[in-house]
Amino acid sequence: DEPVLLIETADPAMKQWITTFEFPAKQEPPWPRAGGKWGRWMESEIPEDSLIYAYDLIYDSPVLDEQSQARGYDVRESIENNFLKATWEYVQTFGEFDDNIAPSYLISAARIGQVINEPHYVHWAYHWLKEILYGGCFYDGMWHEAPSYHYQTLVRVGWDFDELTGYSDPPGYVDAVYGERFDDLNPTRDNPFIARALDAPSVLDLPTGVSTPVHDTHPNERRSQPRVETVSTITPGYGHASLGRGTAGDQMQAQLHFSGAYGHSHLDCLNLLLFAKGREMLSDLGYTHTQVRKWSTSTIGHNLVAIDRRDQRGANSDGDLLAYFPGLNGASMVEADGVRAYGDIEGVDLYRRLLLTVPASAGDAYVVDIFRVQGGQTHDWLLHGSGDEDMTATCDIDLPGRRETMLEAGEEWVEPRDEQSQFNVWGVLRDMATGEADGAVTTTFTYTDEPAKGVRAHVTGDGPMDVFVGKSLSPRRAGSDMRKALDYWMPQLVLRRQGEGPLRSCFAAVEEPFDGKPFIDRVERIELTPADANAVALRITHGNTVDTIISTMDEAPYPERSTPDGVRLQGRLGLLRTVDGIPAGGWLFEGTALSADGWSIEPERSAYAGTISDDVRVADGGQYDALVTDAELPLGRVLSGVWMIVTHGNGYTHGYEIERIEQVDGKRHIVVTYDHGLQIEGSTTKEFYFPQRTIEGVNAFRVPLASAVTKGR
Repeated sequence: DEPVLLIETADPAMKQWITTFEFPAKQEPPWPRAGGKWGRWMESEIPEDSLIYAYDLIYDSPVLDEQSQARGYDVRESIENNFLKATWEYVQTFGEFDDNIAPSYLISAARIGQVINEPHYVHWAYHWLKEILYGGCFYDGMWHEAPSYHYQTLVRVGWDFDELTGYSDPPGYVDAVYGERFDDLNPTRDNPFIARALDAPSVLDLPTGVSTPVHDTHPNERRSQPRVETVSTITPGYGHASLGRGTAGDQMQAQLHFSGAYGHSHLDCLNLLLFAKGREMLSDLGYTHTQVRKWSTSTIGHNLVAIDRRDQRGANSDGDLLAYFPGLNGASMVEADGVRAYGDIEGVDLYRRLLLTVPASAGDAYVVDIFRVQGGQTHDWLLHGSGDEDMTATCDIDLPGRRETMLEAGEEWVEPRDEQSQFNVWGVLRDMATGEADGAVTTTFTYTDEPAKGVRAHVTGDGPMDVFVGKSLSPRRAGSDMRKALDYWMPQLVLRRQGEGPLRSCFAAVEEPFDGKPFIDRVERIELTPADANAVALRITHGNTVDTIISTMDEAPYPERSTPDGVRLQGRLGLLRTVDGIPAGGWLFEGTALSADGWSIEPERSAYAGTISDDVRVADGGQYDALVTDAELPLGRVLSGVWMIVTHGNGYTHGYEIERIEQVDGKRHIVVTYDHGLQIEGSTTKEFYFPQRTIEGVNAFRVPLASAVTKGR
C-alpha cells in the first residue's frame, strides 16, 4: 500500500501546492507558465502517465477501502477531486494550450479523463491538439519556430493522435462545450494534414540527412536518410528555399532564408547557407546553449547584409517571396524581399536578395548572389565559413591593416557568462586584417584537412569597399560545454560600404564551391546601357565558356539593357552563355527578350497576372484546392510546376505551385498542389493555417515565366 499512502498523503495539500510559487507578485491566476512542480516547464503541471496509470491500476484495491474507512472520507473521491481534477482546473488558467510543449500535457489530460470518466478532458485535449496542428503550422506543414521544435511538437501530436485512435465516449455523452461526441475516434484519418506536417522540414534537409540548422535547430540533427540526388525545394509558408542540384558527392544546395520570427527564432532574414562537395561550407550556426548564444542569434552572426551595424528586428520581420524557379535546364532561381526586418530603421526601403545556381559542368556549379540594399549609412556584407570544421581564409588584395576586434571606439567587450548574457556581438569578430578593394574582391575559404576543397567568394560592389578578413566564433563544436565555447573559430569576411544616408548598395557576388581546384577564371562587373542603380551585369569566365548575367528590377514594358559586347535583356534576369565565343544557350526569367549576335530567346509573354476572387478547398468540401480568378490563363497543364506569387491585401506574399488550370462557370480555377489555406469572402481573406490572420483587401497574383535554350550542359 506504499503508493496509495504516498498519493493520499500529498493529497490534502495539493490545492495549495499547485498555487504556491515564490516568484509571482500575487497568488492568483494567470499562473506562471514555467514553474512546473513535476518538471521545469508547464508541460509537467499535469502528472505524467505513470502516476495516472498507477491510480488506474490500484483503483480496485481493497487498500483504498481500508484507507477511506480509516480516514473518514472517500479516498478515491479525494484523489480525483483534490488532485487530478484540481490539477486540470489549475491548468485551465493558462488560457491557451498551443505551444511546442503542449502535446505532452494535453495527452496527460486525456488520460486523466479516461481514467476518472471525465470525457470532456478528452474533447478538450483533442481540440487543442488540432489547434496546434492548424494554428501552429503554416500551410506548407512547417511548425512556425524551427525544425528541431517542429519535430518536438509534431511528433508528439502524431503520437497523441495514435493514442486517441479508437476512443469512444460513454453511451449518450455529447460534449457540452464542443457539441460533439466521439465514436471510434480516428484523428489521423480526420486530419490528413498531419501527414504533410510530420516531416515537412525534411524537404530542406542537407544531402547528409541533417536538418537545415535555421533558427534554434540543433546543428547536425539528422532526421532523414542521406540522399544520392538533390533538387530544389521550398517551404513557401515558412519562408525558406533551397536551390539544389547534383548527385552523390557533387550535390549542392544554396539556401535562402526569409521567414519571420515567431519563437526560437534568429534575426536572420535573407541569410545564405551553402552546402557543396559533401560539406556545409557556409554555415548557419543554429542552436547553442552556451554563453555566446547572442552571437548565433544575431544578425551579424549570419551570412547577409547588416545595416548600420544593427540587428534586424524580430516581430513583423517576415520576408516576401518574389520569384521561385526550381529547375530550368539545370539552373534554379529564388528571390525574396526582407525589408520588414529593418523596419525599425527609418528610410530603409530596399532589402532583397536573389540567388541563381548555374551549372558549369556535370559536377560543378556556382551561385550568383545579388543583394540590393537602400537605407542607413553603413552596409556590411557578411560571410563566414564552416561551423563544423577548421578553415583558413585568403584574399586576393593586400590587407595591411590590423584590428583586434570589430568594436568601434567607445564600445567595450564584456565577457559572456551564461546563455542569457548580453554583449556587443561585433566583439566576436577577431584578428581582422584590413584593406580596401576598388569595387571587387575575391576571398577563399579552404579546409585545413583538405586544402584543395573550399569555396571562393567573388564579390563586386558599387564602388570602394573596406575589406576585413579574420575569424568569428563557431560555438557548434563546443556542444553545450561553456568551457569550450570560445575555443572554436571560423573564417569571417566583412565588406563594408559607408556613405550618406540613404545609402544604396548592390553587392553582386559569385560563390564558387570547388574540390581539387577552382574552376572560375574571372568574375567581372560590366556596364549596362542604359545604366540603372538597380540593374547589374556580371561576366563569368570558366574555361572556354563565358556566362553573361544581367539582373534588373525593371517592370513591363521592359526597357532594353545591353552590355558593351552586345548582350541584351528586356526583363528581370537573363543569362547568356557562349562557348569559344559562339552563343550556346541562355536562360531568361520573367522577360520578353534575351539576345546577342543573331541569337535570341523571345517568349510570347513574361508573366500572367490578375486578382483572386474566391477559393476552393478540399477541406471545405471542394473537389480540389484552387484559387479562382477572372484572368485569362491557359487551360490544362501548360503551367504545371510553375509557381504563382500571391500578394495579399496586407502586402505579404506567398507562393503556390500550380498543378493545372480548370475553367468553371466562366472563371479560371488555378488548381495548386496542396491546400493553400486561404478562405476568401469578398474583400476579406482568412488564413486557415498559422498565423491565422484576417486580411482586408484584394489578393493579386503574378505567375512569372521562364525560358531556356541550352546545348550540351
